[in-house]
Amino acid sequence: MCVRNIYKQVIIICSGVTMNKLFGILFVLIVSVSACPQQSVYFDPNAGAVLQDLSFDTPKVYDDDTVSLMFDVVNVGGKEITDSINVYIYGPTIENSSSTTEVWRLTESQPEVDPTDGYIEYSLTSADLPAPDPSLGTPGGQKPFEYTFKPATVLDGVEIPTTFYVSLCYPYSTQTLTQIEVTSKNEMRATGVQSSRKDTVNAGGPIHLTLLGSSGIRPGKIPLVFKVTDVGGGYSSLNTSCKVDLPKVNRSKVNISVSVDGNTSAKCGSGTTNTAIVRLKNGVGTVYCTFQPPATVAPRRTYIVSATATYMYYTTSTVGVTNIGSTIETS
Repeated sequence: MCVRNIYKQVIIICSGVTMNKLFGILFVLIVSVSACPQQSVYFDPNAGAVLQDLSFDTPKVYDDDTVSLMFDVVNVGGKEITDSINVYIYGPTIENSSSTTEVWRLTESQPEVDPTDGYIEYSLTSADLPAPDPSLGTPGGQKPFEYTFKPATVLDGVEIPTTFYVSLCYPYSTQTLTQIEVTSKNEMRATGVQSSRKDTVNAGGPIHLTLLGSSGIRPGKIPLVFKVTDVGGGYSSLNTSCKVDLPKVNRSKVNISVSVDGNTSAKCGSGTTNTAIVRLKNGVGTVYCTFQPPATVAPRRTYIVSATATYMYYTTSTVGVTNIGSTIETS
């Protein structure tokens, strides 16, 4: 919009001016363009840490040459990541520079990377990836990565497509706040105004929570039914630490805790506590809770219902490179 307005000014100002004056006008306009407001900070309410610009520096590499894998890890979500972020790189067997020519080798030893199990693992600290703040115009933390490999030796002229996988795992939590207005029986009979669910605020993150139902809430024990949805493109886990090869039984699960006005008197699932484990099927799950309001003589009362999902979150991206044989080794 800023550039468009300046373009209109050029059309108006530049009619009937000399060449010297025109250069002066263009100088002023260049300065004006540089002073235009910057674009808003990138923020994704459906994500936390993400991979960006994942690529090799060349799509094909001969086995007597080297190729570099490059990507950035960026926090684009709305909150701080409270613990370490693990980065995994796997696909072909990856070993250190002193290994045989039959595997992909790092070109130089890196103390923080030890691919003894055939893959690379790197741990970022939460301080490396602060969350963005759109209100201040500050972007989230960004960590660049670059690994240079010597590809595996293959037969002369043979082309082997090779896929690398890069996974992220990090701890995250999502919270939702909802106001529920409860009307007493006497007030309902006198005015006909029923209880209702009011404003809902859902924090950003790959797991979303939604309190279902909007009206017709009867006085007494109040049902609190939450829909849990995975919108991040990966999967969640209950594990307290990341693992590169997470068993299926631990995937797609989220721990939910519910409080009302800050206390934990709500009951969730079939248990007697305010917490429950939700299994997501095709990215969706449901948790059933109830809340018994304390006795009150107020005709109407508003409660703040808070639900928090805590989980580890995994995302995986792929990138390919073609390994071409350049020599034939003979014994």
